[in-house]
Amino acid sequence: MKPQLWVKSYPYPKEVQALADLGAQNVGMELFLGGNTDKNEECIRICNDNYPRLGIELFCYQDEEKGKGEIIYNPLSTDQAVKQLSRNYLFGALELAIKYGATHLQLDGNDGYIARPGQIITAATITEAIERKKSLLTEIAERFDNFPVYFENTFPIDDHAPEFIFSVTGHRLSDFYEKGLPLEYDVAHHAVALDIYNRADQFNFPLTNEEIQLAEKVRQVGITAVILEDLQKIPQIYFTQLSNATPFALLHKPDTPAEDSSGLMVDLEAVLPTLMTKSLNITPEVADKDYVQRPNLRNWIKMLQEF
Repeated sequence: MKPQLWVKSYPYPKEVQALADLGAQNVGMELFLGGNTDKNEECIRICNDNYPRLGIELFCYQDEEKGKGEIIYNPLSTDQAVKQLSRNYLFGALELAIKYGATHLQLDGNDGYIARPGQIITAATITEAIERKKSLLTEIAERFDNFPVYFENTFPIDDHAPEFIFSVTGHRLSDFYEKGLPLEYDVAHHAVALDIYNRADQFNFPLTNEEIQLAEKVRQVGITAVILEDLQKIPQIYFTQLSNATPFALLHKPDTPAEDSSGLMVDLEAVLPTLMTKSLNITPEVADKDYVQRPNLRNWIKMLQEF
């Protein structure tokens, strides 16, 4: 059975409405929610009127987004004030999503970047961080009747912090298929993580034994082959975000495809058959010069429809 197709949008009514014709083709909408409740609800209503399925995505920020006045969102913060504010925002968003029949929530971000340059990341530290995430999932399940929540696999390095801060969980796929975190899979983020492991000495990034082995595999067979090997360990993926990536560089967003496709890291033609087989849901996450008409996104949807 082919996966169900989706598109993604920020909570801008004009952009959500502009893709409504795809909704008529049985394409769902996964909607980012921001800090403006009225705008969030307006966009969700547009989705309810035009799309067969609605999913919700929330960002995790370590602090306020520069100049945009967005809500702080880090529900696993060790700062109790930030943690409470974040959970109020999270639970409010969940109430809104459930009110309008959303199918799932995707949490995009990390649980706090607690490892710094030169610090060894121990197995115990990783386990504790994963347990914090699982504890949050348990609280959500108890409060919201087991509403489905998934974590997106992320980058090992947050290069937007004042100093480079390293992530503990969520960038290794084994955190999901071995440790039991529910996965919303981003193939570009997977590639970026492998690229960082391979060049860890450039960033003073401390590798675990598993990450050292993954870096060696990348050097032997390449990123695409390692991605395919990792994917074989996952029997089914609830939701896949389909994009590509350029090699990781500080202060540059690597999961935005370059104009020159020769610089991209993943052979998507080789990976796509596996993702189409394993994924229940799939969405292109691609750059566009026009974020209303979205010609690049529409081309990707057409390609997936014809796959």
